[in-house]
Amino acid sequence: MSLLSLQNISVVFNNKPVIRNFNMDINSGDKIAIKGDSGSGKSTLLSIILGLKIPDEGQLVFNGNTVNSSNISDLRNSISWLPQNVSISVEGVFDFIMLPFSYKQNRSISPTKEQVNVLIKKFRLDQDIYTRKMSEISIGEKQRLLMIRGLLLNRPILVLDEPTAALDSRVKTVIINFLFKDPGLTIISASHDQDWLDNCNKVFEFNK
Repeated sequence: MSLLSLQNISVVFNNKPVIRNFNMDINSGDKIAIKGDSGSGKSTLLSIILGLKIPDEGQLVFNGNTVNSSNISDLRNSISWLPQNVSISVEGVFDFIMLPFSYKQNRSISPTKEQVNVLIKKFRLDQDIYTRKMSEISIGEKQRLLMIRGLLLNRPILVLDEPTAALDSRVKTVIINFLFKDPGLTIISASHDQDWLDNCNKVFEFNK
């Protein structure tokens, strides 16, 4: 049984089909990428996987159950979502990292400073980054902090939108090696990066 299955998904926007009869089975540990032109439906598909959008036709199945309003929390609580752009609602870097753990559904998770430090080191960030403000760091550093935050949630599915867009080649290689070596982590991504795509075991291409 697949971990997540998209079955005959179709979406229409402004009377034009954006996605037509799309099918995708995702097994635990799969590393999946969706590539395609802007406006081809990649973001729409990610929204469906995240349970944020209901398709016009077809169904999303998670752990053998069709996702609906009564069980959608099971899906959402299994996903860490890493958007390409994120709104910054706190000033300090450490507060940014710890923000999700202040939410009701995550209060049982309490990452230690040591766990945070391990990821900061692995992702080639300065150890004194805690002392800085979010407004003072680069887009690439913000992207890595977002990944650290998502990984600390320790959820089985990681959904990412253009995860390497702001990373230089050295850091990108480090992060790809770190994420893809975990056999139990399911990765679902939208990406144009060939290095990222080469490491995925399934790549789906969307065309307008």
